[in-house]
Amino acid sequence: MMLDKINLPFNQTTLAAQRSPGKDRRSLDFIALVYAFSDMILSWILNSVFKLDFISAHLIAYIPVSFLTVWFALKKIRMTPSALGMNPRTSLKPYLPGVLLAVLSLVLIWCLLWISGGLSFSWSKDLNRTLLFILLLGFICQGFMEEFLCRGLLQTQLAIRFGMLFAILVNSLVFGLLHVSNNSASLISVSNTILNGLVFSLMYYYHDNIWFVAGFHSAWNFVLGPILGIAVSGMPMPTSLMVSSLDPDKAFWSGGIYGFEAGFLVTLLSLVLVTVYGVLVAKKYGLLKRSG
Repeated sequence: MMLDKINLPFNQTTLAAQRSPGKDRRSLDFIALVYAFSDMILSWILNSVFKLDFISAHLIAYIPVSFLTVWFALKKIRMTPSALGMNPRTSLKPYLPGVLLAVLSLVLIWCLLWISGGLSFSWSKDLNRTLLFILLLGFICQGFMEEFLCRGLLQTQLAIRFGMLFAILVNSLVFGLLHVSNNSASLISVSNTILNGLVFSLMYYYHDNIWFVAGFHSAWNFVLGPILGIAVSGMPMPTSLMVSSLDPDKAFWSGGIYGFEAGFLVTLLSLVLVTVYGVLVAKKYGLLKRSG
């Protein structure tokens, strides 16, 4: 395999996963099954019985489901926190920097579109503050769970079996394809999501913990949707602090009805972040000296 010839060293998380007693593939498949089944059942109950909208039902379901899935991985499968990128010595310190980077990135894109006439906005007149708080909790858990599954489990286990570079690339592709059935998905939205997956994978690899990338992911979705009032991966929010209207004539840049993630500005942002993290990874692991 060509990727085998390009050696990226394991980070401490992957090394810990190699030593973890619950690392076999059947155990990991069972974790994913527990997550999928509990999320499906709980979100169906919230949607059908309690008549919550689709987005709210799924985000609320993420709150207990995330705790259940992590508990199952730690207690029943006997994976260690370090093997999942949750090293107790690191704690939650990297979470806030991840949040800040996401906020700054979105504010930059939003301001560029606003200044160029690509969007207009108003303050919401029917903001549901209780629902806004629930969405905050839901997106915190949703961002964490996607990183837990895609980076903490899938990327790490692929790295153990096939090497780190293979894991980063394949995991990014899988992450993008998981969004192919979203409302108004397009070639550029899926391509951008694959690029976003590459950014997340590099963040996870470089920072060697799940907290930074989980903070970035959750903050991106919450600020984009319930704060700015823009669709998150094609999904409009049930309530938002602001209402941002995107100009259809500039959908190439903004992403149109799908949201920023289908816009070329996010393509540029993702390429910048991939480049920055590529350089950081190369410096951290001495790859520049090795290639020279």
